[in-house]
Amino acid sequence: MLKSQIVQIPINRRYDEVYRIVSKAENFPRWSPVLEPRFEPRGNDGRDWLVELPTGLHVVRFSPPNDYGVLDYTVIPEDGSPSRTTCVRLVANEEGCDLVIQFFHQPGQTDEAFSSYVEWATTDFMTLKTVVETT
Repeated sequence: MLKSQIVQIPINRRYDEVYRIVSKAENFPRWSPVLEPRFEPRGNDGRDWLVELPTGLHVVRFSPPNDYGVLDYTVIPEDGSPSRTTCVRLVANEEGCDLVIQFFHQPGQTDEAFSSYVEWATTDFMTLKTVVETT
């Protein structure tokens, strides 16, 4: 069983409004600037996007629209390396909502690398919070 870490980010905006923004893959570069240089649709009914990351070309596969707040995405390296899924949920919380992200410590990944990844990704999700609260 992999170790994991959960990050919860409160968002001061209605669930349905936030979901409408964050469930659209084309909005992802608004809060994840590393994707800006190359983020192109790749098919699969708009769920797959080709991205160029510092580690090479990858396909990011987003969850299909759903009624449950599931916003998972999987990063699939083009070189055949193992993919990584990030579990993301949007949960209504009275007048706002909570974004809940679960990160998994991958086999062979050092504790330092895992902590760095969680910190880097959390920074993107905090930017998401700012974007959706001010849009």
